[in-house]
Amino acid sequence: MSIDKHNNQRLIKTSYENFPLWSSFYLRNLMPDLSSIYYFCRRVDDLSDLKKEHALDELRNLEISLQDCFNGMCSEKDEFFDLMQTIIKFKLTIDDFQNLIKSNYQDLEISRYDSFNDLLNYCKLSANPVGSLVLKIFGDFNEKNLKLSDNICTGLQLINFIQDINRDSKLGRIYMPIEDLNRFNIDENDILNNKSSVEMNELVKMQCERSHKIINNGKSLVKILNGPKKIPISLFIQSGNLVLSKIKKINYETVLFRPKVNKIEKSILVTRTLFKYLFYRNFI
Repeated sequence: MSIDKHNNQRLIKTSYENFPLWSSFYLRNLMPDLSSIYYFCRRVDDLSDLKKEHALDELRNLEISLQDCFNGMCSEKDEFFDLMQTIIKFKLTIDDFQNLIKSNYQDLEISRYDSFNDLLNYCKLSANPVGSLVLKIFGDFNEKNLKLSDNICTGLQLINFIQDINRDSKLGRIYMPIEDLNRFNIDENDILNNKSSVEMNELVKMQCERSHKIINNGKSLVKILNGPKKIPISLFIQSGNLVLSKIKKINYETVLFRPKVNKIEKSILVTRTLFKYLFYRNFI
């Protein structure tokens, strides 16, 4: 047992997320392993918001800890002991974890993206590895499923960029491609200064439509998976679409506001999904 065997699960419960991804009552046996993955992902992601030198030191320490996991060198008192157990149990490879770390190194060096393709390449590091790891834990990892998972994860990451325009601007980061800013005649200072305009709203609307198409291109993964494994994947997609609808309701003004899904809305989404799973044969 690690210092606090419930640490990972508690992090999931206490961290605010617009996406209700993890519900232990329908994937009880896999929750400890999904929790260890989630904990690692959050630890990595949180480091990019630190001051650069501090973040670099922490990322290097994290790389050492990750290597210890793969070398089987974590003691029961180590922070990532549970992750090491998951790695051993599912024979996970280090590349997905390394890509997540690489994305955060990139966040510390790059705050602008010239093209949408550049942004998609970033998502291959920052988002898609999460789906890859989940598929491996589910026992459903193959090239076809991975492609669908990549669509879902990339779509979620893009939606996160859209809803966080205001928050990211305070860190000096802009995840709207420069080619798109130019297309809508928007100066990056408009984003950094949180300036709303018709052009800005049209830019965000276009990003939403593009993200909606990408995330829903992964829908057939829900049909492919067996049993309750369908549920969290369906929730990923539905949650992303719910956030997009929230952005639409605020007239796409995420340069000013961050849309928020409340607890009641999350509960309704989960309840409806469980109901459909239990009573509808063509669940998706």
